[in-house]
Amino acid sequence: MDLSFKNLGLSDATRMPLLVLYVHDEPLRQKDLADALFLDTSSLVRVLAQLRKAQLVDWSRDPADRRAKCIALTAAGRETAALILAKSMDIEQSILADLTPHELDTTRRVLEKISQRFESREIK
Repeated sequence: MDLSFKNLGLSDATRMPLLVLYVHDEPLRQKDLADALFLDTSSLVRVLAQLRKAQLVDWSRDPADRRAKCIALTAAGRETAALILAKSMDIEQSILADLTPHELDTTRRVLEKISQRFESREIK
């Protein structure tokens, strides 16, 4: 199985905003999108420009705050994000295929615990 996304012409940096917008299923303010990606807004600007040039996203002014941009998927962006998600799930299934249900459960529980500790910053 090809584990890359070369056929889509997207890097990790350009795939992730598409997936976040797809999962949220509504336009996001640029700051909220940056927060969801753990980026500062200035780091996201170049990526969004690339995605807009590829006609995968577009933006408009936030009606609640005319200074802010709302980022939305275009129809092509929604289709591309759906392909990325489907391929990601295929890759996951391929990688995890040889694990027993017990091994999967243990792995998920451990990863969830690590994630919770990371989010709460209780690392000692």
